[in-house]
Amino acid sequence: MNNDDFDIFRQPAPSRSRNGAESHPSRNGSRASTNGQKPLILIIDDDPTVRDMLSVALQNKQFEVLLCENGEKGVRKANDQISAVLLDIKMYGMDGFQTFKEIKEKFSHLPIIFHSAYQDLKDPYEIMNKYKPFAYVNKGKGFKEVYDTLVSAVDYYQQILANYHLVNQLTIAQTELTEINRTLEQKVDQRTRDLQAVNEQLKTAKEKAEVANQTKSEFIANMSHELRTPMNAVLGFSELLDSLVSDTKQKEYLQAIRTGGQSLLTLINDILDMSKIEAGRMEIQAKPIHLRRLIDEIPTIFSLKLSEKNLAFHTEVDHRLPEILNLDETRMRQVLFNLVGNAIKFTEAGHVKLIVQQEGEPHPGVEPATSEIDLYIGVEDTGVGIPESQQQEIFEAFHQQKGQDFSKYGGTGLGLTISKRLIEQMNGTLTLKSEVKSETNPGGSTFEIHLEQVVIPAIRESTEMEAQPATEAVEFGSDTILLADDIESNRKLMVEIFQSTSLNLILAQDGQEAWMLAKEHLPDLVLIDLKLPIMDGYEVVKLLKADEHLKQIPVIAFSASIIENEQIVMKQKGFNGYLRKPVSKQELFREIGRFLETHPVRNNELPKDEPSLTKEEPPTHLLNQLPEIVAKLDQDFMPRWEKLLKIQPIKEVKAFGQDIHTLGKHYEVKSIVEYGEELLGHVNRFDISSMRKTLNGFPQLLLSLKNLESGD
Repeated sequence: MNNDDFDIFRQPAPSRSRNGAESHPSRNGSRASTNGQKPLILIIDDDPTVRDMLSVALQNKQFEVLLCENGEKGVRKANDQISAVLLDIKMYGMDGFQTFKEIKEKFSHLPIIFHSAYQDLKDPYEIMNKYKPFAYVNKGKGFKEVYDTLVSAVDYYQQILANYHLVNQLTIAQTELTEINRTLEQKVDQRTRDLQAVNEQLKTAKEKAEVANQTKSEFIANMSHELRTPMNAVLGFSELLDSLVSDTKQKEYLQAIRTGGQSLLTLINDILDMSKIEAGRMEIQAKPIHLRRLIDEIPTIFSLKLSEKNLAFHTEVDHRLPEILNLDETRMRQVLFNLVGNAIKFTEAGHVKLIVQQEGEPHPGVEPATSEIDLYIGVEDTGVGIPESQQQEIFEAFHQQKGQDFSKYGGTGLGLTISKRLIEQMNGTLTLKSEVKSETNPGGSTFEIHLEQVVIPAIRESTEMEAQPATEAVEFGSDTILLADDIESNRKLMVEIFQSTSLNLILAQDGQEAWMLAKEHLPDLVLIDLKLPIMDGYEVVKLLKADEHLKQIPVIAFSASIIENEQIVMKQKGFNGYLRKPVSKQELFREIGRFLETHPVRNNELPKDEPSLTKEEPPTHLLNQLPEIVAKLDQDFMPRWEKLLKIQPIKEVKAFGQDIHTLGKHYEVKSIVEYGEELLGHVNRFDISSMRKTLNGFPQLLLSLKNLESGD
């Protein structure tokens, strides 16, 4: 029988057992289940009769037989396709015991059955214990015992093979699992190294970012100081010159300088505010404020722009709105001015409306004796509108509406970004509803502010909101102020500002000089710049507050630098007040008025709302014309004046002034001519406040002429 007939049973090469013997490789399942192949029995016997008889008998019982006549051939013929060995013990040449030993060395689990007569063995049980064959069958027992033993041996071996197969599969799985674990460990190690490298990079990047942020903060602080210092001179001297110059054209030039300076200052403030917000250093300081007063400021502030574009401005304030609310007045004003300014800028016709409503009813506050409301503020316009695709983008820094004419509208693209961030810091949201104007759609935008849990403070806190007397209505005594500033233009500006007062001004160029002059003159107030040579403002105030004779002197910091939480920091450093350059004359006087003695201006020195009218001695020919003049003013001009009281479009006010001036020239009435010139002068200089005062004086002008007519 050819071994090629048994290819279906072939397995990988045998492996060496623990004792050095080769173990039979596993087979996939039992022999009976492998495509009908018969189990192969190796018969080793030197008796040809026995071999032939067994061969015929076993093949009839569904076995395949491989015959060998001696031990040497049997060892050579043994292979991994054999299911059992029937081995004679006593043979010529290599006996059964040696043959058993050599086959077992190659196939340790192959069942071998000793097939011999008892007389061949001196002690069969001793031999069985020594060699441990699968069984021993006496040749005299007959074929049935041989067959049954072979069946048992084949079943046993198939079970061995099945177990080996399972073990082999487990070994393969264990090997694969070990390899997977090793691969995973390598990947984890590599990932850990990668993460460590990334963490190191992040740490380095963070350190660099912190250094860059610190550098940025220092740069911004320096930039603020360097930009605000010259702006202080530009705006300050412009304000002083405006009160000295009378020429209309020169007034217009000065107004252009002041307007440009204010625009530049607004740009500087936007950039600095954005930097503070990005650095997380913008602090919201909520205090009791009169929100209605802030709302009332807005139409006044924007009256010029509203008049130029002939836009109506409406306010709609909820009657339930509390008188006092806890808000950051400065930041609230900044947001509202930005939203209203944008609404006016992008609206060519129609109106701008400011809506302020209380949402729901008040609910208990966190602090005792307080309550809270939810507040809605809307800024509505009838402007060009914003496409839906851009309604989120316009809140991004330096972003403006696509297609916007920069030369027409200008802007930095920071206003809305800053406003949104400020509102969010106030525990609120800023959103937009807008439709683009078209032939079928009127268009327009509404920016909506929703503030949650706005505190209604206790009544006792409202004392902080008491209005202080206006600086124009008080005057200072002969107190002494020590001013320390290293910039010559700033010192000159202060000299000019204080020249109109009774205050005495002592000047210092550096901190050391300020300290020496303070000890020498014991001033009533110290106004000091923070960045001074030799000794800065912080060092000077420290020395002042440590001196028994000087510590009571109020010290106001006067600086162009950025100071985080300026009011708190200034108080901690020993300062009594803080002014940021550039500062207006009104702001300066208001601040020093907190510390110096003032007294009301005499009544005859108070500013008047009406023009200065002198009682004229009209020519004789004019007496007959007075009734006609009064009638024209009363019938033609008074209705126009009443209309202008509600809204003051610049063009209409200018036309009113021109017509008044023409009337005065025609009838040669000096008071009418002067009134017209005064009103036109304010209009041409865009001095809205003075324009209103002069406009309010028209009834007084008319009354004086009526009195003149009646001879009173």
